[in-house]
Order: sequence, then structure tokens, then C-alpha cells
Amino acid sequence: MPDVKKWRLLDTGADAPAWNMAVDEVLFLHSQNPALRTYGWNPPAVSLGYFQNFSAFESEKIKKLGVEIVRRATGGGAILHEDELTYSMAADMGDMPFAETNTDAYRVFHEIIIAALAGFGISASERGGMKLESDGGPAEYCFAKSASMDVVADGRKIAGSAQRRRGNRILMHGSIFLGPNRLVPEAASVSSLAGRRIGYEEFAVAFVSRARKNLGVEMISDMLTETEKKIAVEIASGKYSSGEWTRKK
Repeated sequence: MPDVKKWRLLDTGADAPAWNMAVDEVLFLHSQNPALRTYGWNPPAVSLGYFQNFSAFESEKIKKLGVEIVRRATGGGAILHEDELTYSMAADMGDMPFAETNTDAYRVFHEIIIAALAGFGISASERGGMKLESDGGPAEYCFAKSASMDVVADGRKIAGSAQRRRGNRILMHGSIFLGPNRLVPEAASVSSLAGRRIGYEEFAVAFVSRARKNLGVEMISDMLTETEKKIAVEIASGKYSSGEWTRKK
């Protein structure tokens, strides 16, 4: 019988935008162990996809949100991270017997989200060829457009993910809206569809519980090491907090 893979499980709570992106990078590029992480954002922020042009986000609409702007290391459209749960996973492809390709990884983690939503009485699925009510807004906003593998509920996008590869290493992170989103109010949210307030902690428990069941790996609760924290501080201040990185496109 093959050995069960062991994954780190980290819940780092709500933290600053630059720190959040730095921790994802540390787990991606400076750790050899597979990891699943959940986190939130304090203060709220708009994250830009790696390839997006910063000038598109100097509009009055963005300024009125009164939030920070940070650039991700992954592609995709801009997201207002406010009332949500964000997850990230970083692993070697060999650590994921359940996912032989990038597409498999999307599907596996989106199935986890779909199952977690079902626990709150919310019927969700991958978009497939469905036309969404939440599509049609500005193309630069992630939740105003959708791809076939995005998670949808009530005809609207409720969760989406993005990836980056470095050799055999993969980083994937994604957002699940827990409450209405000021940038894309047309998107669905967990609380509105559940008919009651679903907060970060409650949804994190459901998400992690389903991940444990679906992935077939052993999840070991963990924290960042002191070395990882030191590297994250350097990356957050030297890269993700810098105007050069944020405005580079």
C-alpha cells in the first residue's frame, strides 16, 4: 500500500495584502513541502493579475473603494478581496496523485469548494458552457467574466482560481466570496445564497474538512517557520509593497 502524502495545513487568518502574497510565494518557491493555506485580507485590497496593466485601475471607481492595490504572481483579472475566504496550495506535481495536470488541479480544488457550498445548502457547479448573469462587466475584473472551470451558483460566479508554475512546482490560489462584493455586485456570495451570515471561520472549517476528504492526503496543522517568516518579510517589503512591482505593467 503506497504511503499517504503528508501536507502542511496553515490558517494564517486576515493579514495585509503584501504579506498575503509574500507568504504564498514563500510556500511556492521556498518550501519543499506541499501546503494548503486559508487566509483573509486586512485591510481589504484589490489584487491585480500578473499581466494586467496598472493604468486600468486608476479609475474613480477603484479609488472610491478606498483599498490598497497589490499585484499577484498569478494571472487572471482583478479581484476585490473584502468579505471572502482565500485559499492557496503550493506543491510539486508529484505530491498530487489526484492531479496529473494543471486542469486536474483546478477541477479537484473547485470540487472541494462545490462540496463545501453544498454543506450550506448551496447548489454549485463548474460553469461549463453556461452563460452567467454576472458576466458582461469590465473584462479586467475576474468576477465579471468567467471561464469554463469557474465555480458558479444561482447563475453567477462565486469562486475562481489562478495558477503559476515554476518547473515542477505549482502555486494555485483562489477566492470564494462570503458576502456581496463592491467591485462586482453581480457576483454570487455564500451568505446571500445560504440565507444567513457565513463568516470566514465557519466556511474555513467546511472547506478544510472537505479538502481532507477529497485529497486523500494527511493534513497536518502547521505554522510558518521562523525562516519562512523572515523570507516573507523580505519579499513583502522588497517586492509586493513596492510601486515598481505593483505598477510595472
